[in-house]
Amino acid sequence: RQLADKNVAGMKEYEHRALETLGLAQDRLGRFSEAIDIMSQLVDSSRNESDKLGEGWGLLSRGYFSWHAGDWDSASANLEACLATAREIGSDYMEVYPLGHLGLLHAQLGTFDASYWPGASQLLEECKAKALPAASKEMDSKASQNLAHLMLLMGRLQEARAHVKEALDLAIAMSHPYYVADCLRIAGCVETAEGDYERAAQFFERSLSTCIGISARYLVARGQSGRYEIAASRARSDEAAQGSAMDAFVDALDAAEGFPGVVAVIHRTRAYELMEVDPLNSVDQIGRAMDAALNFNRFAVVSAVSYFSQKVLPALANSAPARSELTVRMQQLISSDEPGIADLRHQYLSDLESATVPLCCVSLETAIQPLMSADSST
Repeated sequence: RQLADKNVAGMKEYEHRALETLGLAQDRLGRFSEAIDIMSQLVDSSRNESDKLGEGWGLLSRGYFSWHAGDWDSASANLEACLATAREIGSDYMEVYPLGHLGLLHAQLGTFDASYWPGASQLLEECKAKALPAASKEMDSKASQNLAHLMLLMGRLQEARAHVKEALDLAIAMSHPYYVADCLRIAGCVETAEGDYERAAQFFERSLSTCIGISARYLVARGQSGRYEIAASRARSDEAAQGSAMDAFVDALDAAEGFPGVVAVIHRTRAYELMEVDPLNSVDQIGRAMDAALNFNRFAVVSAVSYFSQKVLPALANSAPARSELTVRMQQLISSDEPGIADLRHQYLSDLESATVPLCCVSLETAIQPLMSADSST
């Protein structure tokens, strides 16, 4: 890049490749803002040079990194633009990448609106169908990995297990440690959902060993979160396991520093773990989850609130101190005057005051809807 900036003969052509590689390295290290800024440089430089290929790859990476950073609106816009560019220039190789990443985005959106799931499946199947003819083993593995994630979200665990095995085999064959680590993590999530905690723990340990070796901080954070979910599940049924769960909780938070989306998930898991044995602490944990979610994206806020209304709040029906603490916590937590947040606060508090927990759950589902259509700043 330095040589290209100085217009050294023969080096300018490598600038875009250098930017792309540098951005990917920053993303793998968990430095999402830096990675996105570098990709914006690539997009702008490519457009100035009328380099459609460079522009397409820049849009792709900017979209993928925006997904990691929690800006799903930007992720969608950039990935759609990359897909259009790939088709405009006839690059089958480039086309499979936005297809695979858009499939994952739609899979995650399906947790809020199940109508996204058929589209997610279609995008990922199209990606797989085009990956091998385009000689993209990387996206063949990634599409299988994303299909595993989709099946996990839909509760189709046998299919999830089959897809993640295929993805892992491909990643190992390519000697791609980042994909190997992520596949092992997803395999751990599948076994956790199945209730096979011993097998899940083995997958998470293998994943963490791999991603620690390549300094993939974001995957380390997600792996530690998965490890804590296992410990929390054990602690809910075995009082003797509570000490180990606390240790895993602390380790997970340490690893997740700087990743608010992961932090929100960890606190949400802690709230569920404690809801029957320590309601007041459970309330505090869900508040912390929402604090972190507000710094990630609006869908994370909705996820935290929905999880709380369905899993935790009913357990507080007979705990007046916990309801009182929750009221205070909500007043402190959400001070924004943005319409969606204000409506959420008003309905949450009014139903808590009357202690009508079932009604509160219904009102929460109604109150969070404005957040779904709000812009990113809201």
